[in-house]
Amino acid sequence: MNKFFFLLITAFLCSQCATERASEINIAVEELSVLPVSSKSVPVLAKAENVETPTTRGETFVTHKAKMLLNSLPSITPELRSALEGQKALLMRQNPRKQFVVNGATYTRQDFLTVIDGLLSGKTNEHALEAVTTSTNGEVKFTGYFSPEVKVSSKKTKKYRYPILEYPSDYEGKLPSRSEIESGKAFDLDKYAIAYAKHPLDVYMLQLQGSGFVNFKNGGRKYLAYGGTNRFPYQSIERAASKLDSSLTDLSMRSLRKWVSKKSDRDTITRANPNYGFFKVSDGAARGAAGIALTPMVSVAADPKHYPLGSVLLASVPVAGKSNTFETKILLVQDTGGAVKGNRHLDLYTGVGEKALDVAEVTHDYGRVFLLTPR
Repeated sequence: MNKFFFLLITAFLCSQCATERASEINIAVEELSVLPVSSKSVPVLAKAENVETPTTRGETFVTHKAKMLLNSLPSITPELRSALEGQKALLMRQNPRKQFVVNGATYTRQDFLTVIDGLLSGKTNEHALEAVTTSTNGEVKFTGYFSPEVKVSSKKTKKYRYPILEYPSDYEGKLPSRSEIESGKAFDLDKYAIAYAKHPLDVYMLQLQGSGFVNFKNGGRKYLAYGGTNRFPYQSIERAASKLDSSLTDLSMRSLRKWVSKKSDRDTITRANPNYGFFKVSDGAARGAAGIALTPMVSVAADPKHYPLGSVLLASVPVAGKSNTFETKILLVQDTGGAVKGNRHLDLYTGVGEKALDVAEVTHDYGRVFLLTPR
């Protein structure tokens, strides 16, 4: 069977996948450029309408892929509804005329509110939407982040001796490097300690994720929100560890934790990264930079220069741990991250604790992302 007939058959089969949901939700999808399918390719959203104009066979195939993705729009679950309502409440407290530029086009917060109203009402045929690509070359890298849970002591002991620090606001001059801070040469660590952990990578994981929960050994639980950094550039401690020990091939955080525990002098491996993070005590749920409670597998951290806080995305998201498997999801931009830069990277929030870590560690693949806006 030649390629042309294969594409015709594929197009016919795709056209049979239409559901009643597609007729209820009037969403037109625009792709600014149609890219060739690569080894990392996922469904590409191109023109969704059947327009009889000359196209290449590849463009025809992409069009039907777009229809398949639109027809598989996720339902509004209770968790997603709650997240959308929280995002709407935040946007309504802000200037609705504030403008943002995404991939050359200008949008406002009112546009984002219109999208959310349409999704919440279930009558999006009355709120015609379109999905606009956020990256001219299509592919966006997905990684995962989570909220760690760390057991701590309010007092320094022989077992709990690694401090979790608040920002030293009275420190004069430029803050020193991690090595100077952790060694105690820069300032009195106990003065700024919120709590003490029993493993250096417990503190480091909180810093790496930017926030997390601490459970006090004598009872009580607090959320530690991001409190700033010393503004040094980030460096990988995994790379440093592998240089010290060539037998270390598994560079996951769990593996590094075991590696550090085997020898007492390895607890300084964190100093390979000069960047140091601080915290502030908060109560309640994990919150992102937008001030909204984060929702697992819905909230994303993004570069606000390309993905405005409060915006709504339609994405073909790689399923963690499953090669070439994708899920259509509605994502909400609710956080930022120091390592999340440009329009080709999103960090997906996976939740709290060890199970969330499992998902975050295997979330490392490419998908397609589109900004939902009113037509």
